[in-house]
Amino acid sequence: MKRQPLIGIVISIGLLILLECICRLGFIDIRFFPSPSSVFFRLFEILFQEPEFKRHLAASGDRYIYGVVLSLVLALPLAGAAGLSRTFRLFLNSMLGVVYPLPKSAIFPFFLLVFGLNNGANVALILSGSLTLMLTALIAGCVRLEAAGYFALADTLNLSVWKRFRFVLMPGLLPELFHGLKLGTSYGLVLLVVSEMVATRFGIGVFMWSAWDQFHILDLYAVLYLVSMIGIFLFVIFEAAAEFCADAQKGL
Repeated sequence: MKRQPLIGIVISIGLLILLECICRLGFIDIRFFPSPSSVFFRLFEILFQEPEFKRHLAASGDRYIYGVVLSLVLALPLAGAAGLSRTFRLFLNSMLGVVYPLPKSAIFPFFLLVFGLNNGANVALILSGSLTLMLTALIAGCVRLEAAGYFALADTLNLSVWKRFRFVLMPGLLPELFHGLKLGTSYGLVLLVVSEMVATRFGIGVFMWSAWDQFHILDLYAVLYLVSMIGIFLFVIFEAAAEFCADAQKGL
């Protein structure tokens, strides 16, 4: 397996060390750009010593998991149908072209009208962004499989719909599935924070907005670091899984 997923971690650590040195040498105002060491110390405090933040984190975790899991549950059958029917694939691709450019924060008021001031609107916003990216990656995988002749081979062997889905689509789409998860879960974090800044009482978005409003700079940076670390972790895991599946397919 290639080592590209680890390069991002090494670069991130290097940038943090550089920023720490810049802060300690007094080249920037630490009131607005605190040193990474002070931010990590504050992050440790709010994670393990402040029960209120745990409530914010738990609320965000529930919304995020529901949104991502629903995206995956919907993406798999839709991608399967797109792989089995070229007509449906063209239709789905056209619909993604319409939905993807829509600013997700701009359509959030629509979700508030439909679901009201509850978790449904937040989950729907996460779903709208994550599902779009997952389907985009999976449709690209369907095009790749068709160009490689797998669908023509399935027609020649006269495989049933289930066997095409089980033995052609699902194994063949694994690299694109993990790429879609990498993009969808990362974008879901962005939409989670955006949605929580508007219409919730608990969540890391609420905590960040409160920290900005009360000029608690360390708290603001601590949550930013936390979200970044979660995003890097998801990015590395799914990137490594996608590369592993791609290498395994090449070895067949």
